[in-house]
Amino acid sequence: MPQTKSHYQSTKDILKNHRLKKVVQMIKNKKGNITEILNSVGFNSLSSFSKSFKSIFDISPSKDRKLD
Repeated sequence: MPQTKSHYQSTKDILKNHRLKKVVQMIKNKKGNITEILNSVGFNSLSSFSKSFKSIFDISPSKDRKLD
């Protein structure tokens, strides 16, 4: 799992970080298709998830996936 950026995080960023970690965990555990997973944790689209992922982990989801 990617590491979060080390800096002060607002409450909003902490919640976003938690949601992102949940998505990563669910994807790795194959808990449904990607759209179902994203919707279940509150992301309305793949693009909003990707943007949030990159802002928290400083890497795109596709690049992170290639590292695994």
